[in-house]
Amino acid sequence: MPARHILKTSAILLAAAACAASGSDTQSAPEGMTITRFAGNPLITFASSPGLDECAPKYRTDYPDCPSINGPSVIRVPEWIENPLGRYYMYFANHVGDYIRLAYADSPQGPWMVHEPGTLRLDQVRDLFWDHIASPDVHVDEQRQRILMYFHAPLAGSESQKTAAAVSGDGIQFTPASAVLGRYYFRVFEWRGRFLAIAKLDNTRWGELYEADSPLGPFSSVGPFIRDMRHAAVYRCKDRLYVFYTRVGDAPERILATVVELNTNPESWLAGPPATVLAPEREYEGVRQPVRRSQAGGSYAPEHALRDPYVFEDDGRLYLYYAIAGEQGIAGAKLEIPQAMQCTNRH
Repeated sequence: MPARHILKTSAILLAAAACAASGSDTQSAPEGMTITRFAGNPLITFASSPGLDECAPKYRTDYPDCPSINGPSVIRVPEWIENPLGRYYMYFANHVGDYIRLAYADSPQGPWMVHEPGTLRLDQVRDLFWDHIASPDVHVDEQRQRILMYFHAPLAGSESQKTAAAVSGDGIQFTPASAVLGRYYFRVFEWRGRFLAIAKLDNTRWGELYEADSPLGPFSSVGPFIRDMRHAAVYRCKDRLYVFYTRVGDAPERILATVVELNTNPESWLAGPPATVLAPEREYEGVRQPVRRSQAGGSYAPEHALRDPYVFEDDGRLYLYYAIAGEQGIAGAKLEIPQAMQCTNRH
């Protein structure tokens, strides 16, 4: 591993702050961030739809306890989509499912209704992939009037998991649109006319940074970025990037945040010390389950753990969505970042 990446990560790990569980719906986090859980949590559970406990065919016989709910990604439905199901779409997955799930609502806080047929299906991408499809990262491309979805699946005949993209004109019917773009768990953001992505560097206990000139790639690897990252979420305010993520091996697994000051050389980007944003405190978050070190891979029974953060901006407000009790559902919270008011226009 290059020395610059070792030095970078050593700096990240020098200090890690944790906020104590307060027992309230509001927690303080880095740089004065405030997290306020939605009163209507949880937003999505297995009770939301009878189809949410279905796994890919490969797992139904050998792994009867495979259902999971994870990986939320939320958009506001653009005005150019006619007759939408609701004002907001939430895309999510089963860790070993064969299609990307979809829920819709008229408010970011719900109530959320599940669209039973879902969206992109594994059968649509079998020329490249097999086994399962998950980890949607969905973006509205206003210029081209399309919805862009990044997703991951194992390469055909392999256990190597990779990311590709699909596009849609209505946010429901997607068409595969790219070759393999990189490793899995892509979170993409735009900066100075370029497209950056954070992914999971296999099971090396590292994240990985990518860059591209186009949202459909090709993406090239910049190098390892943020140690022990599972899923990440990003929010960019000008030349400052807020990264929210969880770590395999934490006890309990919880949502952390760090700040990256962006400059013209992505290889030099350095994440600041992480601090806890949100830890399990509610029954729906698994707080009654025993505290254990989290493991890599799926979660198919309730855990004392949070996973899969996603940050959504809408009308100058920020929201944080996340998987609960391991991968037993999805909840949400209001997110306040005082230093980002210049970007959200919340003065």
